[in-house]
Amino acid sequence: MKAIKFAHVRSVVKVNERQLLRVDPLVLYHGLPGHLRSSNRKTHGIDMELWLVEGQECLIIPEDVTQINVWLKDLDRPVEYEYFVTEILYSFNSWWHIHDLIKRHRAPYEYIPIPPLPPRQMPIKKIFFDIYYDNFGTFRNAYHSLDGVYLQKTDSACRQFASQYGLSKKPVFDKLYWNRHLQIPQDAYHALASKAAHLLDITLRYLNTNGKVAWLKDTLRLAILILFILHYFLLPSYFKIEIIEHLKNIYQLARNDHAIIKLIELWVVEAKLLKLAFSTTMTSNTYKELRSLFEKE
Repeated sequence: MKAIKFAHVRSVVKVNERQLLRVDPLVLYHGLPGHLRSSNRKTHGIDMELWLVEGQECLIIPEDVTQINVWLKDLDRPVEYEYFVTEILYSFNSWWHIHDLIKRHRAPYEYIPIPPLPPRQMPIKKIFFDIYYDNFGTFRNAYHSLDGVYLQKTDSACRQFASQYGLSKKPVFDKLYWNRHLQIPQDAYHALASKAAHLLDITLRYLNTNGKVAWLKDTLRLAILILFILHYFLLPSYFKIEIIEHLKNIYQLARNDHAIIKLIELWVVEAKLLKLAFSTTMTSNTYKELRSLFEKE
């Protein structure tokens, strides 16, 4: 890029005890790479449009700066402005591209508002929560549910706070500020797994009667595949303790892992039963084996 004439300030930094401005360059139309100088871009800005250059940050001396008003159109419109920005310019694989301004990397001060300080006479209460994730089984009634995130109740003040602000009914964490380029609302596994489950639910709801009958038939194949999935990942630590003890008592088992083996054996019986029940041919031996499998279940 050529020498900077316009720039957008991202932050103030200190280098060798001297304050400098970290900025993103802004270029006019004639500063765009040749393949991006379309006639539309040339005319619709009427010499008022700038392009924000990302990935080319640099440091400048504050004394060399003169302030101008530039409207970044993904922010609120200022009362007065001399230039505006609707697109970003960036290099990828040694080739310059343009994208909508909404995809830019915002500076923290642009998406995290600074809350006003409360009056000095106003009392301030600090409430601490222990935040947990996932299913707490029999303990979930001791927590305020937030779509899989749990807040531990510590005293009556917290209970009143949760009741007043509806923590047990709606996910307040959705209102947290975050940077789309640096953070995701939750880890990738749970985000994708939730999306897949939602897509499956939508697909099933879209099926008509014939489609649901066809799905039910293929569900039987899925039941057979579950056997292999369980054998691959299942551990005693993945089960609720009371369930493990229940299985051990029923089948007179000595160890926790024996309860898991017993459960997998039940799935083996189920897989064999499904295969026989929907065989294309049935013999007297088939009926005898089916009866034996039902009894084992």
